[in-house]
Amino acid sequence: MTLEAILLKLLPFTYIDKHQEVHFSLWSDLNDGDIIITFVEVFLFSLFLIFIIRLIISWLKDRKQINLLVDLLEKYKNVYLIMLLFE
Repeated sequence: MTLEAILLKLLPFTYIDKHQEVHFSLWSDLNDGDIIITFVEVFLFSLFLIFIIRLIISWLKDRKQINLLVDLLEKYKNVYLIMLLFE
């Protein structure tokens, strides 16, 4: 087996035929081991996508709150400076 064949075999929905060549297929040509590996890979990839989407949503919410905080700090910084001038 070549390095290219081994790397292709790591992808989901792949199987090795009698001539040690890697092919893509749907469920019909996959043996039990390939089905289990494909299921685990698809499951882990879907978890990865779910958590990346949740992370992006959290980052957007945090960015909005940080911008609000910066605006409030700028506003009250100016008020505090004015109060110091009048003391």
